[in-house]
Amino acid sequence: MGKLHYFLEIQVTKMNDGGLMLSQGKYVQDLLAKVGMKNCKPCITPLPSTLKIHAVGGEEFDDPSLGTTDYGLKIHKDPSLKITAYCDSYWAGDPNEKKSVGGFCVFLGRNLVSWQSKKQGVVARSSTEAEYRSLADLVAELIWIKGLIGELKWPVQELPMAYCDNQSVVLLAANPILH
Repeated sequence: MGKLHYFLEIQVTKMNDGGLMLSQGKYVQDLLAKVGMKNCKPCITPLPSTLKIHAVGGEEFDDPSLGTTDYGLKIHKDPSLKITAYCDSYWAGDPNEKKSVGGFCVFLGRNLVSWQSKKQGVVARSSTEAEYRSLADLVAELIWIKGLIGELKWPVQELPMAYCDNQSVVLLAANPILH
């Protein structure tokens, strides 16, 4: 079979420190060629947090000269199976529908293994509600990851740690009377 270089549209490059770099640069270039956009100008992603894009138009991009097709995810050798996760939300972040945008990331040791960023399905009445929904999505993901690790028969000594930057959500989640 040989060494792993390309699998499921993911390019795998071995790093000098023994880690792996996973990227989709080749896939993106192939996709751009397939749809006839190979010579289009790229733009910076992620976009600046101050940029407001509306359904019927918005600001022009500041500097469309830098693309991100060469970005990737580095996987390190790490014997730790400690699960650490973070969540956050941007209350009423969608300028058109006023829905919040929530997201999370999950680390296994020092490796990023899961992440999500998406518009929430309903309009939150407060930043606490938006953050709580983000935390709920994170906990569902942690339950799934813990189950997967259990099926793989990997020993997990510690409970996953979830971090949220909203004090109201932390107090709400810690009080079983409130839910």
